Amino acid sequence: MDNSLLTCFAPAERSSQDEIQRQYKVIAENKDLISILNGIPSMLSVLDMNRQVVFANQLILDMVDANDINDVLGKRLGEIFGCQHAFSVNGCGTSENCSACGAVRTMLACRTNGISVDECSLTNGAATFDLRVHSTFTQVNGENFIICALYDVGDEKRRGIMERMFFHDILNTINSINGIAQILQLLPPDKQSTYTSLLNQLIVSLADEINAHRVLTLAEKQEYVLNKQKVQSL
Repeated sequence: MDNSLLTCFAPAERSSQDEIQRQYKVIAENKDLISILNGIPSMLSVLDMNRQVVFANQLILDMVDANDINDVLGKRLGEIFGCQHAFSVNGCGTSENCSACGAVRTMLACRTNGISVDECSLTNGAATFDLRVHSTFTQVNGENFIICALYDVGDEKRRGIMERMFFHDILNTINSINGIAQILQLLPPDKQSTYTSLLNQLIVSLADEINAHRVLTLAEKQEYVLNKQKVQSL
C-alpha cells in the first residue's frame, strides 16, 4: 500500500506542483474572479479538490507572514497556519484530530451541499487562530474548485467568555441580595444591622462588577481612556 495515501479522515491524495501551477494560472487569468477575491475584506483562498491552495488573497498572506503567493501554493490551510496536527500522518486533514476540524469538514461537505459553514481553532504552539470558515464549491473554466472564506472570530469568542462570566457573577450577587432582603423582612429592627451591612457590601460589589465589565468592554473596543494618577510606593 502507498503510505502517502494513508489517512485517518480526509483523503490524502495530493496534486503535483506542476498541476498546482497550472490551476493557479487558471484562477489568475480570470480577472473578474481575482478582483472579487481581492476586493472582499476577508481572508479568501481557492483550493483544488485535494484541498491544496491554488490562490490566496493578500489578507491570508499577511496573516501567515508569507512573502508572496509562492509560499503557500500547493499547501493546505492547516499547513499554512502551522496547525499542530497538519504535519502528522499525511498532512492537513489526515490525522484523527482533523475529524473535529470545522475547516476540513466544510471543504468535504461543500462538494455535495454547495456551501458549508463551520468553525475551527488552529494551534501552532505559539498562537491559536479561532476561525469561522465558509467553504463554497464552484467551477472556473469547467474545473472544480473550493473557495474558502476565513473570518477571525477570536475577539468574538473572548467577548462571549467574558459575558458568560459577567452574567454568572451578576446573577450570584443578585441572588445573594435577594436572599438577604427576604431575611430582613422577617427580622425585628434591632437584629437587622448585621444583614443591612452585608446587603450594602453586596450592592457595592454589584456596582464594581458592572463597572469592571464596562471597562473591559471599552478596552476590547479600544475606546477605554486611561486615568493616570501618581502614587507613592510607601
